[in-house]
Amino acid sequence: MADQKAIAYYRCENLSEISIELQRKRVREYCSAMNYDLFVEITADKPCTEQEAEAVCTVIRHEMHFWGPIKLIVLNLHRINNDIHMVHRVSDVFNRHDIALESTNKADHEILALTDQDEYALLQALAGTSLSV
Repeated sequence: MADQKAIAYYRCENLSEISIELQRKRVREYCSAMNYDLFVEITADKPCTEQEAEAVCTVIRHEMHFWGPIKLIVLNLHRINNDIHMVHRVSDVFNRHDIALESTNKADHEILALTDQDEYALLQALAGTSLSV
């Protein structure tokens, strides 16, 4: 039986991105494999900001009255925001409300684990190159 509650978060700004349907399929498969109880799905058409993350937390905690720990599952971190710094800030908002951001992409787990100092060092290393985060 699934003990861990999960929320799915999908975002598609334009037709060149991964469709909501494909994101939904992959996130549902991931939740099933991880034995997560997927009880809410959120769809957005623009990147998530700190204010929007606070609004999601307010709905989950104060309007739905769900108080246990939750995983917020995304296909990849780009679904939250293309700016990795903003992803960290949004993740911090969720963490303050006991909602853990989790990507189906294992490589994203390392990105979420970066500290501000690690992130700064990475950005400095990428400065002046054609690579960006």
